[in-house]
Amino acid sequence: MFLKAGKRGRKKGVKSYDRCFCQISAKHSVLSSGYIELLSDQLNPEVINHTKPNNMDDKKITLELTGSQYHDLVKLLYFGTLVAEEVNTDETIERYDELQQQIYAVSGPKKGNLFIAYDKKEDEYFLSEDTEDELVDQMDEYDEVRFWDNLIMRLTVRDLQNKFTEKQLKDMPEDKGNKEMEAIHSYYITEFDDNDLDNLKVVSMKKV
Repeated sequence: MFLKAGKRGRKKGVKSYDRCFCQISAKHSVLSSGYIELLSDQLNPEVINHTKPNNMDDKKITLELTGSQYHDLVKLLYFGTLVAEEVNTDETIERYDELQQQIYAVSGPKKGNLFIAYDKKEDEYFLSEDTEDELVDQMDEYDEVRFWDNLIMRLTVRDLQNKFTEKQLKDMPEDKGNKEMEAIHSYYITEFDDNDLDNLKVVSMKKV
């Protein structure tokens, strides 16, 4: 969110903590319950689901794309569908799948498209093996980046809450809060860059 790419796909180097600290200090008690999603409004389902409907829901839309743009759209649709399947109901997923099939069918194999295949028996379009392999590799890289980002941010929030009381966080000046957060965050970036997970242990873990 505010870091630059570093080794092993992680991100390195701090930018701005203003928004993050404001959210932490404003919702400290909620964060204590593990609600880390408030660190980004875009990840908050309540924000997304409360978007006001508009009059375009039933309106037909025509979109002209070049072949290259269509290819990019298919890739974005693949990524979006993977994420949507993790956080939505079966009904919503089914709706997205129907849309995906509709878009895939626009330029299927019969039109010379090499990155979309068609299963005649199942009457279903799907990505070609080479295309899917390419996108899976990109998703693996994304998962790697998100793992480290989330781990470091959760540890940063935990340590910040352990260091200060709820009242102290609420009353703390924004510049001081940003400085405290940046120091903890930078420490973990350096730690994991140098040692990976070697030093990360559950202190009360029983033998399994």
